[in-house]
Amino acid sequence: MSTDSPVEVGSAPPTKKKRRYGARTIAAGLCLALATMLLPLSMLSFWGQKTLTDTEQFVATVQPLATEPEIIDAIAATVTTALTKNLNLEEEVQNLLPPAAAPLAGPISAAIPTFVNQLTIKLLSTEQFQQIWTKTVGTLQTAIVKALSGDTDGPVTASDGKIVLDTGAVIDEVKKMLAERGLTSIADRPTPPAADREIVLLDSEQVAQAQTIYKLTVPIATWLIVVVAALFLAAIGLSHRRSRMIAYVGVGVLIGAGVLRLALAVAPEFISNTFTGTAFEAASVVFFNTLTTYLLNGTAMVLIIGILLTVGGWIFSDQRYAVALREKVESYRKPSPPAPPAPPAATA
Repeated sequence: MSTDSPVEVGSAPPTKKKRRYGARTIAAGLCLALATMLLPLSMLSFWGQKTLTDTEQFVATVQPLATEPEIIDAIAATVTTALTKNLNLEEEVQNLLPPAAAPLAGPISAAIPTFVNQLTIKLLSTEQFQQIWTKTVGTLQTAIVKALSGDTDGPVTASDGKIVLDTGAVIDEVKKMLAERGLTSIADRPTPPAADREIVLLDSEQVAQAQTIYKLTVPIATWLIVVVAALFLAAIGLSHRRSRMIAYVGVGVLIGAGVLRLALAVAPEFISNTFTGTAFEAASVVFFNTLTTYLLNGTAMVLIIGILLTVGGWIFSDQRYAVALREKVESYRKPSPPAPPAPPAATA
């Protein structure tokens, strides 16, 4: 008689159930993806709203440009070229010297551009110029906004598609100083035309890109950052595993802010290459970096928030290693059980 147990015919090993994603999970993922993609644009538009349209913020941002060596050197070089261009300095000096000193006309005339440059730098380093710049910088905001909108009025204008800084006021002050030192031949010259006294801050291609960004972000600047925050919160609220979703939100914040930070890191090199070999190479980069100071600082803060969300969400999630870490920490926090009492000593 056989003792073998009966075997069911047609039995198969159990199959692993396929994981299905519900409507809430899909909606949470879509909110997360959309918020991540919109984050760089929302930060850029928020910065533009606060920096370009807020006079007080713009003044605080741009005012330090007056003390930047690159800006001072660019202004001095532009003023020197504008005042000495198409001028026969040797002939002018020769007319001022007695016949016996005529051979000195060449060396003296060669030194005049350097003298004008140093005189301009001296003017730009005075408290008088700082006061003039402080008064003027408030009007730069309106002028730059007009330039980005296509208007050509103001000291910062869109000239041939470029944003330029007009040094005419500085030239007038330098001419007064030259007149006081006896260089009336230069001081009496008419103010040079605009093309000879302008410092290019952004070229036509960069202005076109800035105008596109400005026109795109200004209408949505007031609410886009709020929408992005709401989408991140919605992703957390819709998720079944909220701790894990908080970590995913942190990763999304890191990606969005990282993309913007990378773009800001590449932009100065791109701008510098545009002006390679010109007097505006260093000045244009300093102008861009100064203008985007608060955006850079804001991006750094957002990156820190992303790291905190990622780490915090992971620690409190149901992920295996996170659970093991919490249990390990909890075991250290539990008090040790009291030691058992010692047995009584044996008596003889």
